[in-house]
Amino acid sequence: MAVVGQFSGGVVLGSSINTPALKASLADVLASFPFFAGRAYFADDGSLDVRYPQPGAAPGSADVSSTSATTSSTIAAGPPGPTDSGGTYGARFVAASTSATLAEVLAALQGGGRHAAVLQSPWGLVPGLMPPHDLDALVQGQWPLAGGLVLHLRGGGAVLWVGAHHGLADFESLQLLAGHWAAAYNTRLALVSGDSSGSAASGGAAAAGGKAGAAADVQGGGAGACHDYTALLPERLRRPFMDGEAVDALADWAPPAPGLPPRREVVEGGRWSGLSVTAKAVWHMMWRGGGVQARCLRVSGLRLAELKAQASQELAAEAKVGAEAAAGAGTGAGTGSSQDAAKPVEWISTNDALVGRLMQVLHSRVRLRRRHPVSCFMAVEMRRRQEPTGERVQLPAAQVGNLTYSARLEGLRPAEMSLGALAAAMRRELLYHVWPQFRGCLARTAAALTAVGPKGLVWGFCAERDLHENIFAPEGPLNLTCWDVDYSLWQFGPTPPLAFIPPSTELGPSVICIVPEPPSQRQGQGQQSGQQQGQGSQESKDRGSQGGKASCGVVLMMSMHNAVWKQLDAEGVDLATAI
Repeated sequence: MAVVGQFSGGVVLGSSINTPALKASLADVLASFPFFAGRAYFADDGSLDVRYPQPGAAPGSADVSSTSATTSSTIAAGPPGPTDSGGTYGARFVAASTSATLAEVLAALQGGGRHAAVLQSPWGLVPGLMPPHDLDALVQGQWPLAGGLVLHLRGGGAVLWVGAHHGLADFESLQLLAGHWAAAYNTRLALVSGDSSGSAASGGAAAAGGKAGAAADVQGGGAGACHDYTALLPERLRRPFMDGEAVDALADWAPPAPGLPPRREVVEGGRWSGLSVTAKAVWHMMWRGGGVQARCLRVSGLRLAELKAQASQELAAEAKVGAEAAAGAGTGAGTGSSQDAAKPVEWISTNDALVGRLMQVLHSRVRLRRRHPVSCFMAVEMRRRQEPTGERVQLPAAQVGNLTYSARLEGLRPAEMSLGALAAAMRRELLYHVWPQFRGCLARTAAALTAVGPKGLVWGFCAERDLHENIFAPEGPLNLTCWDVDYSLWQFGPTPPLAFIPPSTELGPSVICIVPEPPSQRQGQGQQSGQQQGQGSQESKDRGSQGGKASCGVVLMMSMHNAVWKQLDAEGVDLATAI
């Protein structure tokens, strides 16, 4: 865990961005949302923590340097706190321009039907922008933990990336930062234009805050007073907070319940653990795997609906066969293990079906994987999860932090299983196992941190000996993460984003990031009438679809070993078509 880095997501905007207003609005957000303005430090007990200013500190700008093409700033969030020694708080802000046009960017993202170009985040292209992965270097250099980068396109339009350190944030936290930033920016635009109707604001909601001195505030780059922009956000997202103690209090120190699959998320490293993990990484990723490459695929909404329908039909058919067999035997139990029979699955999501199909295709079409069972991690956003008893988890939507866990499937042979069985296996993990395992993980991680500190922890899947369990190996576990992008939260300006750019170079081996495509322009306009920013995808969140409704497709950013891609290319396998 000594190497955790920054990740980011970007949006393509059809309207041009007012750079001074964008910079000033980021300062507005940091004044009331100071967690991303903080700096990492090691506490006396060796644990990693974040120090940040108190909410409400007056924003400003400092350390501005610029060239003809790029402007990089550190947006300050107020004076140092009483426990600091004069350190500077703030987030990184970068403005740049390119000769590429909006049409060219959109054409690249659209690609050729089922395939699209991989547009890399520019954070790593300019020296000094990307924070180091090494925690010691991150702390010693007092690097910013969050930032934004706007790329102005020739002829109008822009691409805007929002980034944060993964030790501090998950995607929902990143999206919360983007939502507050967009609301603050749209408020400033409305004040500058004198538009009291809020037509310049996202979601069609009325702009909030005072109207006097707006132009001076914008031109001053955030030197003026902060404006109340939170009226543009839904109530559940207006007051973000960070509370590590509340999360720690959820830890369950009791022994795992009978039937709960065991998990080993972290291990206590020894003197040579770092070298051992590095050697495994080099051997599997570079020597055997030939490095890692990301490719972008697209799955249509129609195909997603077909996959869900197929999986649901197969699940119902298998349940009927099991019930008939149980009735004939007089046992009253279904087919499968007794544990599975006690944990019924009656409904699966579109995302469950998509994950099952990905497992089937990669197991059957990748020769490196055919001889081995498949393990799969599915990132789970714990703010939405319920306990198996049906009680709601006490993790509010506005809580900031890395609050993700993962559902895990182990030892499967998906090529020999039905899509319904795979989707049901994933849904069973989400319904019955994720919450108690998450609480147990908090306890196990706390114990390991006490024993060896954060720099001595090793992720369990980095230390595994079996190829199908080691994350670095081409045969290793699949890591899937669904970014449930709420496009209304990413709306900087009067029109919704035209596209979302998922991470690419930040992804490790065998990682698949699933992102929903934006709704049509007509749907987006319908959402704007009478709705606040951030409410556009609440229906899908409540359904637990986690990655796209049937009405729109998804983008798959697939990061896999070059050895895997070479095998697929040599055999003429098109993953997009196979899926």
